[in-house]
Amino acid sequence: MQPRALATGALAAALLCLCIPTSLAAPQAGPAIDASHAMMEPPPAKQPRPYVRPPAGSRLAAGSGVYRKLLSVSTPRSAATLAAAAVTITCLVSRSAASRLVLHIMCFIGSLLEPFDSVLPKRSALRPFIEQARRVRVHV
Repeated sequence: MQPRALATGALAAALLCLCIPTSLAAPQAGPAIDASHAMMEPPPAKQPRPYVRPPAGSRLAAGSGVYRKLLSVSTPRSAATLAAAAVTITCLVSRSAASRLVLHIMCFIGSLLEPFDSVLPKRSALRPFIEQARRVRVHV
């Protein structure tokens, strides 16, 4: 035999001899339970949540119709496109309605960002939305 294989075998045998008696003699480690909790029953097993699918023949399962269109509109990019289109169409129809719509959009964004006013830098692009929402709140 080669010396390396002999040394590896001897090391493995020594580790085996050291580990077996300690594992047999060691008491089973478990959580320490005090007298008041010793009679409690264990918690119930956690059940996985069921996965609910739409019925096989329904329109929701096919991915068509209103549900599919709502999913395609639910992205931030398409929401921004819809907002821009709404403002443009309103500008063509009525200027006063367009100005109210733009004011509503600015106040909505400003009211969402207002809790973060203290952490925004002084020269932030988001600060005019917050100031506009505050001005409208004071005048109303």
